[in-house]
Amino acid sequence: GTTSTLVLLGSAAIAAGDSCHVWVIDGRGDRSLDVLLRSPWCGGVVRLHERERLIRLINRLGRELAARIADPHTSLQPIAVLVDGFELVRASLDEVETTGEFEMLDTIVALGASHGITVVAAFDRAAAVPSAVLARCAERWLFHVTDPLDAATLGVAAQDVPSARPGRIVITTSGLEAQLVLGAAPPLDGGGGELPRPVGALPVAIASSTLPPGVYRHGDLVLPVGVRFEDDQICALRVPDGEHVLIIGPARSGRSSALRRIVESWRQANPGGWSRIVAPRRISAGYDDVHRSLAEVIGDIPESGPVLLAVDDAELVEDVDAVLAGLAGSRRHGLFVACAGKPDSLRHTYGHWSAVVRRSRLGIVTAAATDLDGDLLGVTLPRRLPIAARPGLSWVVADGVAVLAQLAVESTDHVVAGTDRQIDVPGGGETSEIGVP
Repeated sequence: GTTSTLVLLGSAAIAAGDSCHVWVIDGRGDRSLDVLLRSPWCGGVVRLHERERLIRLINRLGRELAARIADPHTSLQPIAVLVDGFELVRASLDEVETTGEFEMLDTIVALGASHGITVVAAFDRAAAVPSAVLARCAERWLFHVTDPLDAATLGVAAQDVPSARPGRIVITTSGLEAQLVLGAAPPLDGGGGELPRPVGALPVAIASSTLPPGVYRHGDLVLPVGVRFEDDQICALRVPDGEHVLIIGPARSGRSSALRRIVESWRQANPGGWSRIVAPRRISAGYDDVHRSLAEVIGDIPESGPVLLAVDDAELVEDVDAVLAGLAGSRRHGLFVACAGKPDSLRHTYGHWSAVVRRSRLGIVTAAATDLDGDLLGVTLPRRLPIAARPGLSWVVADGVAVLAQLAVESTDHVVAGTDRQIDVPGGGETSEIGVP
């Protein structure tokens, strides 16, 4: 009856009417927990095979806990986290790739109760409860167990173990025996307040039409590029005047698509600006102002006003007489250079003009690149990704901070293999910027 008890407690939390958000982590794969989804106050039921959702939920709860610890005087909306098969969930996270989430889950148990986050953990065996977790659980209910050692772990003598009847428990803190009412359904109305925002999987394809346009804010260029992995919010790259952007990644990793996203966002912010694209190997789809060589456009760059020069396959483009390097290094007002190239080629080409662009430490590293490639933008990237690399999945980098995001593309018809479905941006359109001075 432990799983049914979690449903009972989740329903009670919703029925309390204090706008409690309920989250469920299902380590046993029991579909009976889905009944809580009938209420909009249940943010979701996340199972172990939904690896991405599990990681994102734990990180979201961890950020919420950190925010509450940093500002303890703010009003706390109650949160209930129901974990069925807690030891199974911990075991699934006990890997190198998810060390952070493993520790975060224990931290939520240890500190959450003091900050409005209550964890209800159901275990298959009492002996599987880590001592640090057990010490933090003031309320302990023991159901029927066949191993007397399990009962002893919770301080209950073998003769006092409840009978094998679903819902029959011993409350270990008082020694009282009780029978739980099972089969409760959650109410649809949990009171006023803001509903929990569901935790989903990051879309594999995002249409650029769902993003807000590029704008200027406090003199800086703000370029929306995609959706953040960690919180589903729109990710925007903030570029101070006179700085530039470098995009790096191996072949077929979404490098050119990222450059087109930068170009489109810049043009939205500068409808009357001058812009040209240099692509020595191919013509970028959808643009009629693409040139094969830098020499074709360098002499036409106006001396004032908003100017964008975008260069694809930058390692193949020669800057005769270092004219472009001089322009980029001048930090001229309104001049913006965005270039894309292969990291190995740019790193090993001595005296290449892209080194001037790299000094801004602003750009995008596609997820298919190695963790060492972040050094081109002055950042150390994680060695492992929380999800598999795919076209458009990239690290958006600014001032030593790297944020994982799925970049939007101008057309989703042919960009992602295996899908032709265009997916709108979730999360209500809030924008998270990186690169704020």
